[in-house]
Amino acid sequence: MIIVDTREKKWDHIEALFVAWGIPYKVQKLDVGDYVNTDTPGVIVDRKASLDEVAQNLYSKDSSRFWRELRRASQHRIRLIILVEYGRAHSIEDIKDWKSKYNPYVDGKKLANEMFKCHVAYGVDWRFCKKHMAAGKILELLKYDDR
Repeated sequence: MIIVDTREKKWDHIEALFVAWGIPYKVQKLDVGDYVNTDTPGVIVDRKASLDEVAQNLYSKDSSRFWRELRRASQHRIRLIILVEYGRAHSIEDIKDWKSKYNPYVDGKKLANEMFKCHVAYGVDWRFCKKHMAAGKILELLKYDDR
């Protein structure tokens, strides 16, 4: 079964596919991330709807909440995968030319460097996909194979 965090927002496109594919899920509070497979609880996916959301998490006045979540995952030996719905990238390196729609102070190079710091310091695994592929990618990353 897939557990979806109660704070997950705008995931209708994912929920619709879970329902269509007959994927059992329930919504409950998670301490880390947005999605976990009860069969593989040591792997958690945290979904970001865009690179602007990633930038908001890393550079807002409340960025300490995001960093606490990364530390919590690391302390509990959880493999945290952050899945960003951004189809033009396959790796952190691919976002260096990205431009924020909302924050002129954060460019792709600066964001890529901060994301790399998360990887080095806390083992965060950054993945990317197109929005319409997010549900399948989440299941793949969580090693959910009952489809």
